[in-house]
Amino acid sequence: MAEWSVNHRACTTTYTTLIVLAQLPRDLSFRDAGDVPMSGLAFWKLTSSAQVRRVQAGALALQIDNVFRDIRGAAYEPGVDPDAVPGLIREALLRPENTVADVASLFDALYLFWRENDAT
Repeated sequence: MAEWSVNHRACTTTYTTLIVLAQLPRDLSFRDAGDVPMSGLAFWKLTSSAQVRRVQAGALALQIDNVFRDIRGAAYEPGVDPDAVPGLIREALLRPENTVADVASLFDALYLFWRENDAT
């Protein structure tokens, strides 16, 4: 499992984004959210059809990417192909054993989050 910490921007941004997109319950604590598997997200529970779930994961991937960049001020890491990002996110969302912490680790590799590269 990836590191899950309130001091890690990828983790906090993942947590709040999944809450805002109604994928995690609003009352779920940050501490507990990292252990939630993808099969515990709302989109996963809506259908048992793998084909429909794939479409829903693709839509969610685009929403996550838009929230990260347009609302949360993230930018792609150097060398990341923007056209590939939604597909990478979709595939991570479709692995039922992946946890929220695991996808936060992927997001950390794909994005520079707000103020992440500021000198401290």
